[in-house]
Amino acid sequence: MSEMQAISEAELQAWTDGRLDESRRAALEAWFAAHPEEAERAASYRSFNEQLRMRFDPVLEEPVPPRLQRAAQRGPRLRAF
Repeated sequence: MSEMQAISEAELQAWTDGRLDESRRAALEAWFAAHPEEAERAASYRSFNEQLRMRFDPVLEEPVPPRLQRAAQRGPRLRAF
């Protein structure tokens, strides 16, 4: 991969999140081979994301507290300034 086709920070983040399209992912992984420091940085981001998911994904399964359910049913409040 030439330097003209360098990987953007957005693509690194998309790879980290597992959201980079297949063809671009192959190019990025080839780029990682030539840039091991960037590969290590991206791998650490991916590891951090996995740790966050392991810690906080269970919260998504918790029931919504009744006070928040009531607030959602009331809808937004308008404030006069």
